[in-house]
Amino acid sequence: MTVERAPNVDPGAVRASVLVIAHDRRDFLREAVESVLAQDLDRSQYEIIVVKNFEESKVDAFLDGARVRRIESREPAGAPKIVEGLRASQGRVICILDYDDQFEPDRLRTVLHEFESDPTLGLYRNQLSYIGPDGQPIHGRALWPHRLQTPRPAGRVRLTDENKEREILRVAGKHPEFNTSTFAVRREILEAGLPYLSRLAITVDTFLFFAALCSRWSILLDDRRLTRYRVHGLNTSVSGTADTRASLKRLADFAQTSDRYYRVIRELAVASHREFAIRQLDARILVNRATLAMRDPDAGRRAFARELLDLLGATDTYPVRENVYSIAAAVAFTVSPEIARALYARSISAG
Repeated sequence: MTVERAPNVDPGAVRASVLVIAHDRRDFLREAVESVLAQDLDRSQYEIIVVKNFEESKVDAFLDGARVRRIESREPAGAPKIVEGLRASQGRVICILDYDDQFEPDRLRTVLHEFESDPTLGLYRNQLSYIGPDGQPIHGRALWPHRLQTPRPAGRVRLTDENKEREILRVAGKHPEFNTSTFAVRREILEAGLPYLSRLAITVDTFLFFAALCSRWSILLDDRRLTRYRVHGLNTSVSGTADTRASLKRLADFAQTSDRYYRVIRELAVASHREFAIRQLDARILVNRATLAMRDPDAGRRAFARELLDLLGATDTYPVRENVYSIAAAVAFTVSPEIARALYARSISAG
């Protein structure tokens, strides 16, 4: 790992650190960094650290000229790159930005206002809007092939240490585990979770939410759309615009891989002794397993009936409640796997 330090940065003045993570691909990296440079917050108040696994003279010259620190990483996955960036950072609030996403100009100012207004706040998550490969907004039916929906306002949700267990179902439908570029997290939460974060490759967004849920810090889910999520053919969290067979395979591969990392996050929940959090994460694993079976041509009706019974036993959790389609698909599958898969494939191709 090689760290290049940007000049003229006063560590004592840094209130927030933005970690921009890039692996192999560099086509959108400059736009991501430019969105952070365009914040309506004095540049001395935050630092930008780009963690990437490649060197390119034009990119590096741009970063150096913009006083952006860069880390040339040998890590093959995103989560260990975040660990590297965290260890090199100074801010008490950490924001993570994927190389292909962007921040709205007022995001950092909003984030810091929320953290400084509430000394108990551990994790802040805002909503997002969608942009295409050209950076232009996309919405409505254009999102359907990607199995995405425009977020609908549902009110701010604040979970405190005292009410997390009682109010956890309020997060259903707000997708609090989606997209790391929508998160800002208190440094202490990340440092406490390093033994688990360093073992992940994907599912960092789920880790961030559950690390905060298992902590004594509070959580704020905000309706404001302060992150632009870029939709393109290589997103790991969407099916893309390829043919149905390719989309199904891609989603199945993602579900299979994420199942392994959900179990690493479960270790964190167990270590925290937060039973209600363990139950929510177990439900996330159930939903993932059920959707994986929908994409597995070898899954039998009897095996899926067991998945259905498990899902029905977890209807008091937010992952199941915000994935009602999983239960509906499970019911259809127990009647006719062929019809259920055909309906599922149609939903992938038509939105």
